[in-house]
Amino acid sequence: MLGDAAKRVGQPGLRINTIEFRRFNHYVRDVVMLEDASRIRVNPGIFARARSFALNILRANGENNIADALWCNALDINRVLQYRCK
Repeated sequence: MLGDAAKRVGQPGLRINTIEFRRFNHYVRDVVMLEDASRIRVNPGIFARARSFALNILRANGENNIADALWCNALDINRVLQYRCK
């Protein structure tokens, strides 16, 4: 689902359903990153942007399973350092 949308983002002439993409992005932040359970009350928008930034980096580097990527990255810092911002 996301793989097709992510591939089409950079291609001119093709549109993705941005509402569907945002809904999926919000779902990943809620379920995988436990955003709704967050107890941050001061400037929560900054942390939401940081989570989105992390998701964008993972997706730009071809990660399809975000939960697995976050787990593996937590276990090995060298894996995190190999990511490239594209």
